Amino acid sequence: MRLISAKIKNFKSLEDVELDFRDLTIIVGANATGKSNCLEALRLFGKIVQISSSPPMKLIEDLLRNSTDQALTLEIITKVDNKDIDYKVCISRNNKKVNFSREVLKTGEITVINIHENQGEVRDEDGENTQNYQSKEGSLALKAAGDFGNKPLTAQLSEFMKSWEFYDLDPRMMRRDRRSVRFIMESEQEKMPTLDIDGEYLEEVLLYWESKEQEKFNEVNQALQDCLGILLEVSGKSDLRVKEIDGQKVKLSGLSDGTLRIIAYYVLLHNDNLPPLIGIEEPERNLHPAILTTVASILKKLSQRTQVVITTHSSQLLDCFSSDEINSDISVLLLSKKDTSGTQVFRLDQLSQEREDLAEWMRDFGVGSAVYHSNLLQELLESQYA
Repeated sequence: MRLISAKIKNFKSLEDVELDFRDLTIIVGANATGKSNCLEALRLFGKIVQISSSPPMKLIEDLLRNSTDQALTLEIITKVDNKDIDYKVCISRNNKKVNFSREVLKTGEITVINIHENQGEVRDEDGENTQNYQSKEGSLALKAAGDFGNKPLTAQLSEFMKSWEFYDLDPRMMRRDRRSVRFIMESEQEKMPTLDIDGEYLEEVLLYWESKEQEKFNEVNQALQDCLGILLEVSGKSDLRVKEIDGQKVKLSGLSDGTLRIIAYYVLLHNDNLPPLIGIEEPERNLHPAILTTVASILKKLSQRTQVVITTHSSQLLDCFSSDEINSDISVLLLSKKDTSGTQVFRLDQLSQEREDLAEWMRDFGVGSAVYHSNLLQELLESQYA
């Protein structure tokens, strides 16, 4: 199953936007155009499906655009076996309660779930077995409906969305006090740890791999040696050190922010059980421009195994992708905001088709240069608003 598009309405700064996705999707734009909000909206949608209940009132009040009384609407289109699956949820607040005011699921031409204010109909994906349905207040019908009847795609969609992972790596969390590592490694030896959203469990993952999956640990080590000239070494059960170029051995807590991020990216790349969609906030943070080609390579390799969505401010990172890639496997979404018209989304490959000189600039000087350093794109955007 692949994510094809998402529509987001009344979410923070996003009044009404539509995003198109490819294997690797790169969201760019000026500050305050809503790049991070796009990832946050997708993360919220996945989390809602995971818990199958409405978010707290305080959270919805914080997320609703300008505290509007209109519904917060999240809609995605996925594709599996050449069939489109369209799933929409509207979240409203009234009488100090948060409720799903609308929930609609279509598989192809068949409306499988059609719920309004907790009441409606569900049917099998072949159009048969229509039943009246009343959901509990603040509960989704998606999982319950997928548990009975002939609804394999419904159940697959639920699992797909619940498994999304989003990362905003925080070196401070990667450096947290490791006194609990020994206890964790000894008490949960059969359970493989995961990075978590901020990379908090980076050291636990590496220690687990060194103990249980030596080949994977060696692959990460080889990549780090090739990239940064460093090596990971473990003494005993939980003393992880990094041997630097000068021979000094330091703990993870003594590494630079950029080095910690690179290690985390290689851990993601070598994970056997990748989620079906990964979101990463600004992967270029704390990194020297010369190493961004390595980051781009990691992202491209990741996108060959799962869908990847990133945000970035870096023209140098964008320059690591060719114009041919932008027109095929990679989607660059440019977010733009003018006056009070709200954020609009433009696909860079479509804009370049409208002006050959922009396409030539991308080929000659790079994708990042075209986005951040040419007046051609600005002229095109002005014409879009006219």
